[in-house]
Amino acid sequence: MAGAECTVCSGTGARYKCPRCLARYCSVACFKRHKEDLCEHPAENGLSISPPSPFVTTHPSTTDHQQHQHVAPASSPVISTTAENLSKEVDKANRIERLLRDIPEESRLRKSALECLGSSEVAGKLSDPTTRSFIANVMESRDRREAHERLRGFISQSPAFSDFSSSCLNLVNKRDDT
Repeated sequence: MAGAECTVCSGTGARYKCPRCLARYCSVACFKRHKEDLCEHPAENGLSISPPSPFVTTHPSTTDHQQHQHVAPASSPVISTTAENLSKEVDKANRIERLLRDIPEESRLRKSALECLGSSEVAGKLSDPTTRSFIANVMESRDRREAHERLRGFISQSPAFSDFSSSCLNLVNKRDDT
């Protein structure tokens, strides 16, 4: 409803509703203030409420009695528009760029080799929490040398990570042989 009043700033155009108490708000800033100070039903068990999704809005042509929410199917990706998440993605991209900076182009994997790493075999091995933790740790490396040292240590520490690494190398080598 386009003319609804925001319960936080009293402005018009409150398109979103709090998932806990259904109070209306108009922006991410108002949602955060509402969540921190005004929400009558704070999140339970320390879980936080996520910011409004661009996929959940009230239909602008309905009256107060006829409000319907339009929710995207569960399979739709939720696009985050918060500055914090954008900053995290930029930091992640910068870390990856930093790790790849000194690798000569001819030493990098081709796109076709990278695509074969999307196999169900690799995906299955990524379900191991230790392997995922090790990969996240390597991604936090300051440079390629540190990343390489961490990888070598992880391979000797964890049979699951060693198996994951071997599977990746075998798939890439098979792809190069064909």
